[in-house]
Amino acid sequence: MTDISEISHNSMRVHWDNKSKLAMGFRVRIYASGMGYIQTQIVNGPDRGNLMVTGLSPGLEYGVAVEAWDYFGTSDNDSKLFQTVQAPADAPTDRTFDLNLARQDATSGPIPYLGRFPTWGDIPGGALRGVSLNAAWPALLFVKPGRATSECNNPDAVVRLAPGASLSADELTELYGSANPALPVVFLACAEPTAAVYNWIPVRVTYRS
Repeated sequence: MTDISEISHNSMRVHWDNKSKLAMGFRVRIYASGMGYIQTQIVNGPDRGNLMVTGLSPGLEYGVAVEAWDYFGTSDNDSKLFQTVQAPADAPTDRTFDLNLARQDATSGPIPYLGRFPTWGDIPGGALRGVSLNAAWPALLFVKPGRATSECNNPDAVVRLAPGASLSADELTELYGSANPALPVVFLACAEPTAAVYNWIPVRVTYRS
C-alpha cells in the first residue's frame, strides 16, 4: 500500500508497505498527470519504507508507483493516483508609495507638514518598513510622540530626516515605538527653513502587506 504525506509546494513524502523482508529494494516512480514518468528513484534494502521526493512543481497533480524488487524481478506497481502538490503561499514583499505631506497653517515658527498612510482605508496586517526623502527636498524634522511642532527647533523633540536619506530602525522606533509599526501611521513633521516654501513635500514610504 502506498501513501503520501508532508505535501509542500515542491515536495512530498512517499510511504509504502515494506513488510516483505525478501525485497532487496524498491523502485519509486513519480509521474505528472498527462506527462508520464518524470522521476525514478531506487531505494536499496528492505528496511526503508518512505522517501522524500523533491523538485516538484506547485499546482500539478502527481502519481506515485512503488515496485519491490529482488533476484527474481519486480512486484506489481502499488500506485496512488493522484496527489496535487500545494501551490506556495505568496511571500511577503516590500512595496513603496510616494506620499505627499501637506503643508499646514502656522502663524509663526517652523512650517508643519502632515500626512497619513494609507491616505484612506486600511491595509490589513500591513506594516511600515521605511521612510526616505529625495535629495531635492528640504530636511524634515519628524515630531516625536508627546511633542509638538512648536518644538521643532528642539533637537530632543524631533527626528531629523536629511535629504537623500532614510529613517533608521532606531529612528522609526523613536517615532512609533517599533521599527515596523502597524499601519496606518501618521507623519507629522516640520521642514527645515529654506528660501522656498512648499505646499507639499513627498516622502517615499516602504511598507509590507
